[in-house]
Amino acid sequence: MIIGCSKCGKKLKVAESLRGKKVKCPCGTVLNIPDANSASATKKNAAPLPATKDEPVDLGDLSNIPPPSPMPTPQFSGGYNPYAQPKPAPKDSTPKNNTSEQSGLAITSMVFGILAWVSCGCNLGMLSLPAIICGHIALSKANKGEAGGKGFAVAGLATGYSSLLPAIAWILYIVLYGILAVLVLFGAAADVQAEFR
Repeated sequence: MIIGCSKCGKKLKVAESLRGKKVKCPCGTVLNIPDANSASATKKNAAPLPATKDEPVDLGDLSNIPPPSPMPTPQFSGGYNPYAQPKPAPKDSTPKNNTSEQSGLAITSMVFGILAWVSCGCNLGMLSLPAIICGHIALSKANKGEAGGKGFAVAGLATGYSSLLPAIAWILYIVLYGILAVLVLFGAAADVQAEFR
């Protein structure tokens, strides 16, 4: 049996056993082969085939043709595919913001704490207080994941608090001996006035 392709115009020779089935033309068009009952009606209503120089092609039994394979994924330069689904963010324990840089407050806290600790409180807490304040702010930010430098903040707090006790001792020493000095001076002044009377 000979059928014609409506797309490319080739005449195809197919086996009689394929009546009522579908075959594929070499151009890719799927053709319905009429069964024996509708063949006479199709001949009356069929449009004339275009004239071609090609001879009919014997397709044989095309019932075992596998379906076409899926199209390969296009390869883009640099591995970037604009049509691909976005990749999920990697799940890691790092905070949202970039904490690779240390917090300035944490480093400031540690530096003031070390200076206060080395001076053994002789600075009267003027270096301990900035170390403690900056250390608490930096530790709070580090715990929230807003900044890095948690270790520096803890070091600043430790040295700041440990140097605060000698600073308090120095302040008490100065105040007590200042009061004693005033009392001695007033006492000595009173003795001097008593001698000149």
